[in-house]
Amino acid sequence: MGFLRNAGMGVLLLIAAFIMLFWAEGRAVKTARALEEGAGLVVEVDAAKLDPSLDGKLVHISGTLAPQETPKDSTFGTSAQGATVLVRKVEMFQWEEEKYTEESNGNRITRYRHKKTWADKRIDSEKFAEPNGKRNPEMFFKSDSFVIGEGKVGAYALLGRDLRGLGTSTPIALNQADLDAAVKLMGTQKPIAIINNSLVQGLSAANPMVGDMRVTFTKVIVDKLSAVGQQSGGRLMPFKASNGNEVFLFEDGIIPASRMFQNAQDANAALTWGLRILGVVLMFIGSKLVFSMVTTFTNFIPVVGSIVGAGTTLASIAIAAVLASFAIAMGWIFYRPLLAVAVLAVGLAIAVAVAFMGKRNPQPQATSAQA
Repeated sequence: MGFLRNAGMGVLLLIAAFIMLFWAEGRAVKTARALEEGAGLVVEVDAAKLDPSLDGKLVHISGTLAPQETPKDSTFGTSAQGATVLVRKVEMFQWEEEKYTEESNGNRITRYRHKKTWADKRIDSEKFAEPNGKRNPEMFFKSDSFVIGEGKVGAYALLGRDLRGLGTSTPIALNQADLDAAVKLMGTQKPIAIINNSLVQGLSAANPMVGDMRVTFTKVIVDKLSAVGQQSGGRLMPFKASNGNEVFLFEDGIIPASRMFQNAQDANAALTWGLRILGVVLMFIGSKLVFSMVTTFTNFIPVVGSIVGAGTTLASIAIAAVLASFAIAMGWIFYRPLLAVAVLAVGLAIAVAVAFMGKRNPQPQATSAQA
């Protein structure tokens, strides 16, 4: 009864994709309108001084960022002067299981092999299909990041968490103090050394063993940045547009407000198209799973199976086009009704074209052998 399970999963996938597309279009419209509103309200200001009369207004500032503190890893004691973020990456040498298939006497056989690799998260060896004694120990230290509480551009204060994603990442040069702290923290059961700017714990750096650890630190430095947000006292905060969406933009470098809003619109469009493509693909897969109820039985008949398989593929394309177009149109209908009608028309045109193609292509006929 596996085909019934597949069909049920297909229906759920179709419903989930429809909801996702509807939500994505509403999100795209609201974001675009908030950005359009913000672009018409933003005020260019000199970051060096505050103008109290602009409190509550959407402002654009540019300048050099000055971190107001130093990010520090309280566990290892490593810090990064002048950075906005300190990143600790912890890796462990461990077993990894790979699945592959082989052909044997016309049959596909699933097999497993194991290899050793550095990974920044513990690979759960208890879930190996064929453990064969391969076991990964627990990781006592994990990767983490440490961000400053606040930075300033001129007279304006920005929260450190809002600066994530900005700046340039560079490795931190480790010294004897970092090594001494690591030895004290990680113990002396295995030697620890600084190798290739990483703290490496193991008996042999050239031939690591399962359970060996490697710790690397990087820092993120933001030099000049541009930001758009609401002035609130001496801080820059998210600006709430009339439709409830927030406008809060950051970019590296000295970027004019008009360019920042255009970049944000471009990013919104790119995300929207990505979600559309994903939705159509999910709907196609869902439709194929639903049709598996038919193809499961016809695949045993060579000619009929190929005909039905081609037909269900065309039908799935048509269904995906119609449902996706309808979901997209529903997402727009409350905002731009004319565009919603156009989207529906395009989807129906694609479905009709696919159906016409199916009729034009003659189905292969089975031929009988001549006596």
